[in-house]
This record gives sequence, C-alpha cells and structure tokens, in this order.
Amino acid sequence: MIKNLKKQFILITMTIVGIIIISIFVAICILTYSSQMEHTVDFLEQEASSPFNQLDNGLPNANKPQPMPPDKDFSFLPKIYTIKIFVDNYSNILGSDLKNESIDATQIEEAAKIALSKEKESGKIKSKGLIYLKKATQGGTIIVFTPSDSVDNALYDTVLICVILCMFSLLIFFILIERLSSYVIKPVKKSWELQKQFVADASHDLKTPITVILANSDILLSHKNDSIESQEKWIKSTEEEALKMKSLVGQMLDLAKAEAPSVNLPLEKESLSALTEAEILQLEPFAFEKQITFDTSIKENVIVNTNKDAYLRILQSLIDNAIKFSNQGSTIKVSLQDDKQRAVLLVNNQCYISEEKIKHIFERFYRADKSRAEGGNGLGLAIAKSLAIALGGDLGVKSSVEDGTTFALILKKKQKAVC
Repeated sequence: MIKNLKKQFILITMTIVGIIIISIFVAICILTYSSQMEHTVDFLEQEASSPFNQLDNGLPNANKPQPMPPDKDFSFLPKIYTIKIFVDNYSNILGSDLKNESIDATQIEEAAKIALSKEKESGKIKSKGLIYLKKATQGGTIIVFTPSDSVDNALYDTVLICVILCMFSLLIFFILIERLSSYVIKPVKKSWELQKQFVADASHDLKTPITVILANSDILLSHKNDSIESQEKWIKSTEEEALKMKSLVGQMLDLAKAEAPSVNLPLEKESLSALTEAEILQLEPFAFEKQITFDTSIKENVIVNTNKDAYLRILQSLIDNAIKFSNQGSTIKVSLQDDKQRAVLLVNNQCYISEEKIKHIFERFYRADKSRAEGGNGLGLAIAKSLAIALGGDLGVKSSVEDGTTFALILKKKQKAVC
C-alpha cells in the first residue's frame, strides 16, 4: 500500500509539475514568436513609409519578368532583403523597390494576390516563406515583403532550447519529488503501521478473554447434569472475561470518538479547582489500598471554558496511571495553576520512565511496564491525549530519575473545541 501511495504521489505531482513547466515553455515560445513578428512588422512599417527608389514608369506590366538568377526562390532570400511594391486593386504591379536583388515579377504578383486576399494588414505567407505588410494609399496599395527565415529560425532555436530545458527540469523535479515523497508519506506510513499494530494488539487483548469464555463454555457443557452452584467458578470466570471485553471495546470506541475528525465537544465554563478536588477525593480509596498519599497544590477558582466529562476522563486516566505505577507508600503530587491565558494541571509520581519508552507513552495499547499494568490495556493515556487535543489543549510528559514522571495538561482559558 505504501509503495503504491508513493507511486501515486510521484505520478500526480510530476503530472502537475509537468503541465506547469510545459505551459511556461509554451508561453515562452509563443511570446518569442510574437515578439519577433512584432519587430518584423515594425520594420516593414518603416519600409512602407519610405519613398520608392525605383519605379516602372507607373505602368502595369505583370507579364514582363525582371532579370533574376536561375532557380531563385523567395524562401532562400537573405534576411536583409525586402521587397516593396505598389499595386492597384487588380493586383497589377505599378511600381517596385527591390533592394540588393532582382526578383521575378511573377512571384511578386502571386505573393501580392495572397496578401491582398488576407483580411489582416500584416501576417505570414507560409507557402512563399514571406512576411507581408500592406498599406492602402490613393490609387492602390503598398505591400512590403521580407523573408520569414529570421522569425522561423528564432522560433526553432527557442523551441529547441525550451525542449532541452523542459526535459532537464522534469528530470531534476523527478529526482527531488522522489526524494521528497519519502518524507511526505512518512506520517501516512507511521499511521498505517500504528493501525496495523492497533489491530494486532486489539486482537491479542480480545483473544485471551474469548479463549477463556469458550473454554469455560466447553466445561459447562460437559457437565450438563451438575447444578449451577457447583459450576459457579466457571460462570464467574466467564463473567469476568466478558466484563474485560466490554471494558476494552468501550475504551476502543471512546478512542475512536476522541480521534474522529468531526468530534465537537460542547464547552462550558467550569471550575477546574472543584472538579480536580472532587476527582482526587473519589480516587483516594484506590490509593489508600497501596498506602499512597496525595500531595495537592490546587489554586482556587481556576475557571476554564472546557468540557467537564472530557476533563474528568483525562484527570482520572492520569491519576489512575500514577497510582498503578507508584511504589507502595509513595506520594502522588497533583498541582493546578493558571495565568491569564491558560491553566496547567500537573500529575507527578516517583516512577521513572526511560526516554525510549516515553516516546511511545501515548500510543494505543502501549504499556511501559506490562508486569505492573494491573488489568490495563494501554488505551487510557491514548484516550487522554486525544481528548486534550479535542479540547484545544495538549498533554505532555517528562521524566527524570530525580523528579520522577510528570504529566502536564495545558488548557487555554478561552477556546473552541477542535473539530
């Protein structure tokens, strides 16, 4: 999948880049051609405005050719040559001004007819390899021709250079995009790997209770005549495993809801001080069982625009995690402070987590110490992180041997839930 995604990214990106580059070079060719034509027409305009140097007595004589070297054709005339003629409305040549060369009058007449038949005052006669400009005057029309070699050669050179540059540019962009694609799809690759790991871990956590339930069912079926009381331990075992499955499925649904792009938590002004103190009071019995005490520093009247249920879920996950991973007789520190912009909740225990493990602490199904995760499945902190982001805040963690592990929940006082 990742390889196909990478290929699609390269193909789509190269197609877009290719269209843009080709469009740029095509525009350059068109502008170059238009510029050359414009300069040539300006030159012909000057020629048309200049006086004639040579006249044929003003007499039309199209059938009388002027001297010209054998096999001479307009398309091979040097760039400096211009042909200036004066014709009547019937395309009869009344006068001519030929610079540097004698030209066959028959070809002049053919070119003049073509020029007169065109609507535009200037343009190109491809069949003759000429660029013309005609100017109406009293008694006829002045037509000036010049070979199109210079314009054609300039266009050819421009096209050739653009093709070479286009191929070179596409090659460079292909190399860059191929390298860049690895970085672009890196988050997708990571997400895909996490998804596969999530499915594998969820399957593993569900497999055990399902196996126990099926085994208990087989035992009960093999003792059909026994009383329910005699088989009570198998029934209770089945119930316990079913409750584990229910808890796991419920947490997976909670995580899916928290990470959903359309999640929109309703926000209200809440006193985090009151909520935090009440939640600590609720969890004190669990801490008491391990002889764990709370050291609290909760500022009064910390008001934040937040979602009560989401905040309590985060707080419960943090304190529950601290209790599970604290040694017997240790202390859990809970601090709540604020300033004008934000509120900060800190939950600290004396358990140290290595840098390698702390990188994965918010990943789904990750357990830093599986041997001490009493009934945990590694979803609590992942859900807490997602809920913190959904509230427009963030949840972070740091750990050291001296200070233990501290989770920090940061919430802006005035905010909108992330949708």
